[in-house]
Amino acid sequence: MKIYHYAAYEKSALRKLSQVHIAGEEEVDTWPRENLLVDLYETVRNSLVVSTRSYSIKKLEPLYMGQHLRAGDVTDAGASVVAYAQYMQARDAHDTPTANEILASIADYNEYDCLSTLRLRDWLLSLEEHQPQSLPAIPLQEESKEQYEPSAEELRLQDYLANLPQGQALSDDDRAIAMVAAATGYNRREKKQFWWEHFDRLSAPIDDWSDVRGVFSVDSAEVLEDWHKPTERARTFTRITKLNGTLAEGSLLSPRVIGICHVYGPSA
Repeated sequence: MKIYHYAAYEKSALRKLSQVHIAGEEEVDTWPRENLLVDLYETVRNSLVVSTRSYSIKKLEPLYMGQHLRAGDVTDAGASVVAYAQYMQARDAHDTPTANEILASIADYNEYDCLSTLRLRDWLLSLEEHQPQSLPAIPLQEESKEQYEPSAEELRLQDYLANLPQGQALSDDDRAIAMVAAATGYNRREKKQFWWEHFDRLSAPIDDWSDVRGVFSVDSAEVLEDWHKPTERARTFTRITKLNGTLAEGSLLSPRVIGICHVYGPSA
């Protein structure tokens, strides 16, 4: 299965919600590794030249939506925010007919967004000479999975809170447990930011992230010493290479630096 979206909003919102509510974290982490989320914006931006000032999906819709273009009072995200504020005002004023009408217009806007994304996906496929190939899932080493997955204690706390009666005020003890559950795993969730950025880089052109602090773009590589054990008692192999490239401005590297993460390009 693939989930198509346009730009990074949906992916960013899912990640934020999973951390704020401590729910669905494993699923949200798995999706980038399995290439479940497909950003059509990256496809459009890197493969099409259009005669508009913006690559917003609303600017592209005349190319593939035909006569079924947006209509009504809510036609963009800004208007939907204003409409929702108007809906709440009508609801609080007990003006039910007006509130229902505004809410229906917001629902129509969101439904059209979904339809537009589907039609864009179908239109892009119609332009291709060959069907696209699915990217393989990116495996995560077992030790990395253990480091970034909830511990048994954290899962027990979450299960306890999930089984509490819905809509009932928390007791002092349950409130304390909820605070502990939120604090437990804080460092683990913070470390996920690195991996989220890593998987984002795997699916984006290098020009989009090569100037990010801490990134070293390799232009050429030379093997000085091939794989070998540095000492007879060494349990791991070592290889020494000489890399030439560009280090992003503001980056700080020191001898014997650890924590380097390799991102291999198409030619690797």
